[in-house]
Amino acid sequence: MHFGRCPAFTFVDIEDGKVLTKIVVENPGATSHGPGQVPKFLHDNGANVIVSGGMGGRAIQFFDQYGIRVVLGANGSVEDTIQTILKGELKDGINIAHPDGHEPGCGDHHPNHECGK
Repeated sequence: MHFGRCPAFTFVDIEDGKVLTKIVVENPGATSHGPGQVPKFLHDNGANVIVSGGMGGRAIQFFDQYGIRVVLGANGSVEDTIQTILKGELKDGINIAHPDGHEPGCGDHHPNHECGK
């Protein structure tokens, strides 16, 4: 699923290896949103890291503008991902949205491709 179309985001505050709070917030952009609206929404709600299976380069650029670290390659339930974080085992993985690192239609076969990869 496209991260920006997920029905909700789980905001988790972790300190000293413990979950302090966990809040599920509906995604106002689940059915429709413009470029950058979801990163702004997450920023406005205090996110400083987003953990996702994958996302496009443009979304990553928006998160970068807001100072939000992007961790890709998450797989499994939210609870499994939280446990991975608590164990200190969360690592940036392969962007499952674009496993080769290129955007769809980026023209990586073309000598003038400009997707940044």
